[in-house]
Amino acid sequence: MSLFRRRATSDDRAIGEVPPVRHDSNGAPVDGYDSLKPDKIIASLRGYSQVDLAAIEDYERDNANRTVVLDKLRYLRTDEPVEGYDELSEDEIPDALEGADSATLARVREYERKFKRRDSVLTHIAGAGRNGHDSEAVADDG
Repeated sequence: MSLFRRRATSDDRAIGEVPPVRHDSNGAPVDGYDSLKPDKIIASLRGYSQVDLAAIEDYERDNANRTVVLDKLRYLRTDEPVEGYDELSEDEIPDALEGADSATLARVREYERKFKRRDSVLTHIAGAGRNGHDSEAVADDG
């Protein structure tokens, strides 16, 4: 335990905490967005849905237009592997993937690895692959 405590700043909330995105055209997508440094913005992007990432990208492009932030957004922006996937809770995913083919399971696995990194979901996908689907397409290789 440290005897010295660093005072929290508005920058600190971008890591570990994903504030909600406002979907209006009148302001920043997240409170205090304009005061955040690019590395703090980039560190928080994985927690957002594709809809939220689109709102952040639009705002960034229309305002600060920082190449490093836009490059990260370009990397993260993709189609959901299953329609509505970002809206599903961790507990709802197994039901949503019931009967999914190996190609769908592979897309979900890659998406999950890139964005959410939830062990229970990745374990479920690997198990679904072994239980009647093409397990080579969904094997967890790291």
